[in-house]
Amino acid sequence: MSNPFDEQMPSRKKHVIAATLMIAALCIVLFLVNVIISGEIAHEISQPPVGDSGWSRSLSILKSVIENLIAGAIAALLLATMFRTIVNFIDPRDRVIEISSGDITKRLKRNARTTQKYTFIGNTATFVTASVLPILVDLARLTNRPRQIDLFILDPMNKPAVESYSAFKKQIANANSVVSDQRDAQWVRPSTMNHIDTEAKVLGKLVAAIYLAAFASLQTSMEVRIFLRRSFTPFRTDMTDKEVVLTQESTKEGAVAFSSLGDFYSWYHKEAVAQQNQAVSIEFAASRAELLKISLPHPTGDKHKIRIALVELLDLFTHLQPLTYRIDVVSYAVDRITKPTHSY
Repeated sequence: MSNPFDEQMPSRKKHVIAATLMIAALCIVLFLVNVIISGEIAHEISQPPVGDSGWSRSLSILKSVIENLIAGAIAALLLATMFRTIVNFIDPRDRVIEISSGDITKRLKRNARTTQKYTFIGNTATFVTASVLPILVDLARLTNRPRQIDLFILDPMNKPAVESYSAFKKQIANANSVVSDQRDAQWVRPSTMNHIDTEAKVLGKLVAAIYLAAFASLQTSMEVRIFLRRSFTPFRTDMTDKEVVLTQESTKEGAVAFSSLGDFYSWYHKEAVAQQNQAVSIEFAASRAELLKISLPHPTGDKHKIRIALVELLDLFTHLQPLTYRIDVVSYAVDRITKPTHSY
C-alpha cells in the first residue's frame, strides 16, 4: 500500500530518481575499475617480479580505496532512503509541497475525486467550473452522496476590481518566463501579446462561471454557492478535504500545497469565512425552483438556447441584472460555456 504522504517530501520525486541513478552509475564504474585492478593484482601474484616492487602494494591500496568508495556510496543512498522514510512517517504535517506547473491540473482533478467539499478562492474560476465541477457532479450522481462547492470569484459589477484584474492579466501576459519582473522593468515592452483579457472578456468569464455553477446545482445532491468578491487576487486557492493548493495566475509558475493534517490548512478556512462575510452571495439551492423554470440547456447544447437561458439566469438575481444589457459580455460568455475545456 502506497504512503499518502510520499509525494509530500521536500524534494521532488524526479530528484530522488536522478540521485539514485547517479549513485548506481558511479558504483558500476567503480566496480568495473575494481575488477580490472583485481585482475592486475592476480597477475602480479601469479608472476611475481624479480626483486621488490611497490606496484603490487599500490594496486592493493587503490583497490581498497575503490571498495571503500563503493561502500560509502551505497551507504549514503541507504541513509538517504532511511531518512526519507523516517521523515515521511514521523511528520507528514505542515510541509510545503512543491507542485510543478505541468502537474497542477492532474493534482486538482485527483483531489476533486476524493472530496466532499471543494472551495475555490480566486478570480474567474475558469478551470474549476470547466474541469472540477463535472467531476463533482458525476460523483454526486453516481454515489448519491452530497457534494458542496463554494466559489469565491470577482464581482462582475465591481468595475474597479474587474479593471484591476484585467490590468494585472495584461502585465503577466508580457512575461515569457518566471523572471517576470526583469521583463516588466524594461522601458520598451513587447509590441505583441499572446493573450489579453479585456474587461468584456473578464466579465464573460465570470458570467460563464456563474452559468456552469448554476447548471451543476441542478443535480439534487449538489450544493453550489458563489460569493462575489470586491477585489482581485494574484493567487488561486483550491481547498479540498485532503489539502489546499495555492497557485498563481501565470501558467508558467508552479504551485504549493498544504496537507489538511497541518495547521496551515486552517488558515485558508479562516480566509474563506472572512471573504464570505464581505461578499455578495448567490445560493443556487435557494433558487432551485426558479432555475428549473429557466431550464438551463446543457453546456454542449444549442448556443441560441444557452444565450436565452443565460439572460434569464442573470435577470433572476437583482445584483446581476445590468449584465443582461451587455451583448458583448453575453456573447463571449456563451462561447466560454460551449467550450469549457481549460487547464491550469
